[in-house]
Amino acid sequence: MNEEARILSRWTWLRRAGVLVGAAIGSSVIFLAVGDHSVGGLLSVIGVALLSAAATIGLCDVLVFRPIKRDYSGILSDTRSTRDMLEEAGKIGKIGWWKYDFEADRVEASEEVMRLFGLDAGSLPRSNKEFLNLLHPLDRDRVYETQRAALRDHGSYEVEYRLELPWGTRWFHQRARTEFLLSGWAISSFGTIQDITEARAAEAERAAFVGKVTHELRTPLTSISGSLALMREGALGELPPRAKSVCEIAHKNCRRLGKLVNDILDAEKLASGEMKIVRTRTDLTSVIEDAVQSSEHYASSLDVAIEVERPPEPVHVLCDRDRIVQVMNNLLSNAAKFSDAGATVRVRLSRVGGMARIDVIDRGAGIPVRAQSTVFDRFTQAHERTERTMNGTGLGLNIARAIIEAHEGSISFESQEGEGTTFSVMIPLSVTVVSNSDDAVAA
Repeated sequence: MNEEARILSRWTWLRRAGVLVGAAIGSSVIFLAVGDHSVGGLLSVIGVALLSAAATIGLCDVLVFRPIKRDYSGILSDTRSTRDMLEEAGKIGKIGWWKYDFEADRVEASEEVMRLFGLDAGSLPRSNKEFLNLLHPLDRDRVYETQRAALRDHGSYEVEYRLELPWGTRWFHQRARTEFLLSGWAISSFGTIQDITEARAAEAERAAFVGKVTHELRTPLTSISGSLALMREGALGELPPRAKSVCEIAHKNCRRLGKLVNDILDAEKLASGEMKIVRTRTDLTSVIEDAVQSSEHYASSLDVAIEVERPPEPVHVLCDRDRIVQVMNNLLSNAAKFSDAGATVRVRLSRVGGMARIDVIDRGAGIPVRAQSTVFDRFTQAHERTERTMNGTGLGLNIARAIIEAHEGSISFESQEGEGTTFSVMIPLSVTVVSNSDDAVAA
């Protein structure tokens, strides 16, 4: 029996006891009223009433109040224990909570947030404006715009920012969720703040190391690739058949290594925001044709054909042409890689509302359900390592998603094992303003 049931049971017994006591009192009063009207009789009635009240109070104390007090004390003890554990966990993880009341324009925060920010009770920000003033000047506008966007879209948000503290610059990661009335008015925001300074420093060191290593690899790779090309073309004399075979293997693996180096560099540039996306008004039809042309050799080596479905009129977008070709090459090579010999990969270009849509459709092995949640993660491959998957770096789809998102677009997929996969790319259409001249200006 749970606590609520036990308390209800006690109240039931109390009611029964009250009925018995009330019956005794009533019987005494009637008896005395009929048989004895003296002062002694009246005192007897009062005495019986007092004894009955005392008995009732005693029963309440024994059956209800004392158990409730014990239960309440236990709840308080559990609450204190839970609170202490949460506070300790916050100290270990350097994470605390905060709450902002929109109506009162008031900020509340946990002790850990106060400690992380180097604040005392008297210096806690009393409004969101005062909170923003604590941030590094270069981060204030970005955090404010992130907050505004979340309020406008009725969504949650995550943002990182710096604080200049007496013991140095610290980085923080903030998450928040806002509650709204049905009318759309914001009530309050609740979230967490975590110190990520050490994590960012480690990430920066890792990125610097990877960047340096990959750059250093490029020079010898270029030299090796050039030498192998000369040998394959016969510039150093005719090679024996066995030497030609070894040279082809070396050339193939050199290309694979070069692709891996380039993919790692691209991934690091995208992650750090260093990759420049230069957008011009471009017809996606020609982009797809370029990508198909460059992918046909690889697809044909696997006995896979590529077909394109395109609308009769141009589909213009503002994009970095080379980067979109890079995305398409990745999607086409993946589709061919996991298709059966003799299959056809289809590329379909269309308009959906204000977006251009590119679908890359294969009828191959499909993506296993267990792997679908990590398809766009770094260094992941959906299928078991086979002769075909060995050519992949596990970075292509991660890079593709970053490039498309840099174009304010999206990339998604639908897949069923044994039936194939469709990857869909969405990019905003280019809006044109027609002037008196013959030229159209991209907006």
